Amino acid sequence: MEEKKQNETVQRIVTDCPDSLDIGTPGKGGAIKVYGNASDKETYQKKLDNMLELRANAQAKMGE
Repeated sequence: MEEKKQNETVQRIVTDCPDSLDIGTPGKGGAIKVYGNASDKETYQKKLDNMLELRANAQAKMGE
């Protein structure tokens, strides 16, 4: 007996990080997008600092 494959679409609405911030450009050192909650500045700032550190690390490994 042949099984029918069914495609399923799942939509997820994320409400814990409703805001985003784009920094940089792909051609000039790399772009990053950080999602967070702007109402919780301290947590968002930590997340942003971590992303900038990760980008710097990636750039160093790529020899830029």
